[in-house]
Amino acid sequence: MRLVRNHCTVLVLALLASCQRPPAIAPTGPRPDPFLERMLALYAEEDAGLDKASVRRRLDRLTAAAAVRLQGLATPRGRVQALNRFFFLERGFVADLDLADADNLFLDRVLERRRGYCTGLASVYLIVARRLGLPVYAVSTPSHLFLRHDDGTGPINIETLEDGREISDETYRRRYHILPLSVQRGVFLRNLDEDRFLSQLVNNVGTLHSRAGQQEQAQELYQRALQLDPLNVTARFNLARDQMQQEHFLLAVEGYSRVLELHPNDPWSLNNRGVCRLRLGNPDGALADFLEALSVDPGFVEARRNLELLTD
Repeated sequence: MRLVRNHCTVLVLALLASCQRPPAIAPTGPRPDPFLERMLALYAEEDAGLDKASVRRRLDRLTAAAAVRLQGLATPRGRVQALNRFFFLERGFVADLDLADADNLFLDRVLERRRGYCTGLASVYLIVARRLGLPVYAVSTPSHLFLRHDDGTGPINIETLEDGREISDETYRRRYHILPLSVQRGVFLRNLDEDRFLSQLVNNVGTLHSRAGQQEQAQELYQRALQLDPLNVTARFNLARDQMQQEHFLLAVEGYSRVLELHPNDPWSLNNRGVCRLRLGNPDGALADFLEALSVDPGFVEARRNLELLTD
């Protein structure tokens, strides 16, 4: 009986020791990845030559290499820091702020060049983090997207344009004039689910068509983005902006007004709605919008110029 008791004691100690080890990090690929496939389907609409298999292989290799760097790390912050070092320093992913360049958005090209703007970099980082079992989400602001590790014990923001530097929500609120109401409604600074993140991608593809003068295709994409996420303020703004450029001023006023319901502190929507109201013969409404835009951003040159032209 003594031998049995000793054996059980050793077994219990072994189990206790195993429970104290940090959980292993193992990539989940090459299992099916519906999130990735939805991204690839979107980009294949724009690029018939997209090599989906090559993208999958690249991401498999990237995830496997990242998993090695995270082995043995027990804390969320330690894992985020390790993934940031791997992604931005070791693999050399860097920010490129040229929003007109599709290479900075499309997944295969961001992987190939290791550069992109916020949404392009976030796409790659998100896929790798999710495959590693990390609770990382995209988070939107009025004109920017960052990432957040959020396991319920304390969020860690990840700024992809600054090598993963942690920036507080309060800083983003001040930087983008975000009111508490917009946060409470879930418009900004909330973790995005798959549909809401894909809405951001669809919107960005729409802007590429808009820049190319393909307004019809752009507006179809903005509508698709809004079907995925009715709270996508950027898609609503872009749709109204294109309507304004096509001189559909009444539709544009309605669009900007909807943006302002969700994001009352948007100086561009206030300014642009003022321009549309002026073109519709409503100078009083235009004056109110220009003044409100300047109250949000006193240095807003376009609103100041429009106000001076109106009051001269």
